[in-house]
Amino acid sequence: MNDEGSANRRESIHISLGSNITNSFSAHYLNLQGLAATSKFCEPFVTHTKEKGFLVPRCFFLDENGGKVLELDDSKQMKENSSPYLQDADMLAYSKYSRYQAPILEKKEENSKTWFSGDRHVEWGEEEEEEEESDSDENERLMQEKSERREWEIKTRDILQERLEDHWVLNCAPTTTKDTEAATVSERPLLKTSGLLENGACPEWHTFFAPPHPSNYRCILPYSNHSKLVDSWDTYTMGSTTRLDQDWKEDVFLESLRHILEDCDSVQGITIATEGHGIYAGLTTSLLEEMKIECRSAGRLVLNFTDSYSPQQEEMQAGGWRGIHMQKMLSFTEKGLATFDIGQTAHMVIPLKLFGNNDGHNKKTLFRESAEVAMALEAATLAYRRKGSSGVIGGSHDYMKNSNLSFGEFLASLQPSSRHNLLELEFTLTPNLSFLLPGTSIELRKKQLQGRQHAYRQPGLLPGEWIETKLKSKSPTDENLRSLHDHWSMSTAIRSTSSSSSIYEDLQCTMESMDIRYQPRKSLGFLMDQSFYDLTSGGYAAGAY
Repeated sequence: MNDEGSANRRESIHISLGSNITNSFSAHYLNLQGLAATSKFCEPFVTHTKEKGFLVPRCFFLDENGGKVLELDDSKQMKENSSPYLQDADMLAYSKYSRYQAPILEKKEENSKTWFSGDRHVEWGEEEEEEEESDSDENERLMQEKSERREWEIKTRDILQERLEDHWVLNCAPTTTKDTEAATVSERPLLKTSGLLENGACPEWHTFFAPPHPSNYRCILPYSNHSKLVDSWDTYTMGSTTRLDQDWKEDVFLESLRHILEDCDSVQGITIATEGHGIYAGLTTSLLEEMKIECRSAGRLVLNFTDSYSPQQEEMQAGGWRGIHMQKMLSFTEKGLATFDIGQTAHMVIPLKLFGNNDGHNKKTLFRESAEVAMALEAATLAYRRKGSSGVIGGSHDYMKNSNLSFGEFLASLQPSSRHNLLELEFTLTPNLSFLLPGTSIELRKKQLQGRQHAYRQPGLLPGEWIETKLKSKSPTDENLRSLHDHWSMSTAIRSTSSSSSIYEDLQCTMESMDIRYQPRKSLGFLMDQSFYDLTSGGYAAGAY
């Protein structure tokens, strides 16, 4: 058990069960969390653990048999099977001065002698006269290490980082430079991938899941879409009942997850990214039941992707009109069963639909769609990952008394009652926060300070207009009906450099936007004064794209 990981006592685990759609999201999501965990703003051991001296994500992937994942120490195999991009990524991530080097917690000196006499407690050093000499040696060592680190940054890090970025610029550049020039700063890294593949497909998730990786983090499903040996394996009942190979389920699938749990001191939360139907949805319900037994106090959040590829799609086309409609009926039935069963065992469920809002003129690739959802959810979960007093947080519930929220408290802030556990995800990539201002008391006060003695809020102008006009939905719902919803709870998280004189003013505008316009039962607002551009700049492989 890791001393550093147990010291935090707020570990969380990310589990990804699904095809390349679900796992592509998880790869982006964990890349961003890795950058955040190695910054000064987030606690590293909430989402990461220490392995061989490096911070690695506490995660688990399940998919079909695809590309080979490399082990940490197998350098020969890495050179033979990896692309130049992944080789450079490994060299940078596993270097001596890598940003992913795990921090060392200070420990009490063991070479001191302690003398007790009554109420007196005195500590004596073994060699007091040698302390001055050792301090001088330590300063010299630190200076030498600083010089070596600077030399490594110039001769190794900067060169490798430039090569990683050139890979995406040269091979995945936009079709026109006009799009790049028109893009905002926060969108430019994603625009580099708009021409990733001409057919709009996405590369395999493990080709851009940035190192360092934990050992044995990937489990292979015993079935494949390319195999005809097993008929109708990708069904909800196959994953949720005993029809699935029980030896594989117990000895491989669940046993791998138990190893992750054993490495934790106190699991506070489990996030499961899965598909809305098929065998992965069935395995999700089985896994949730198992987690209720293994770690009852841990919060359970499910990210349910509803538009994943189904292996029966080709069979539907070949089966004619009758086959198509029968498969559609079975698909709808499975989605209904999965939604009900997952909702019964998870504390919070977020249905997600990646391609629900594309039009014919601006079709995005899966790479970018999954990256946008990952950015939105990384920001949304900052409240329980932040370090100390990083960022500002506000809310209408008792948990705001704590300096940091646990995973369970974070979920409780979004759940007004045990009967409501479905959320909708909406996001915007607008980097400037000036849109928060209209209609708020902050705007009124600024007008008064500018000399407008009779400044007043315009009739009918309420704060929060941006919620109606700026946000795009990534859930299977009609975003035009947003104002008609009963907003039982609302949460807003923002990653951006503050646009006002104080980040606290931006927080106040955010809370007024939710509470005055919609009046939810519970509301949570969090602002991190670090944009995604700042987070990913010089971010090794995770920030190369």
